[in-house]
Amino acid sequence: MLTYFKMKKAEWKLKAALYGTVLSFINQKRGILDLLRNMYTALKDVPADKLQQELIAKFAEMIHEENKDKETHSPLSA
Repeated sequence: MLTYFKMKKAEWKLKAALYGTVLSFINQKRGILDLLRNMYTALKDVPADKLQQELIAKFAEMIHEENKDKETHSPLSA
């Protein structure tokens, strides 16, 4: 019975380490996940035959808006 508890304790430590690693990986990739979530929301109602065109258009639009925001917040833009 004592061996069982030792094994469970080791299992919990291993799971905690694994879940902690996965969580830190997800937190590091938050920007990518947000981008994918936004792209899915924007393109979920687009038919499959127009998906490529819409995807390229949405990427261009997002990049344009991001660059415009960077230019307005840049100290060199004044």
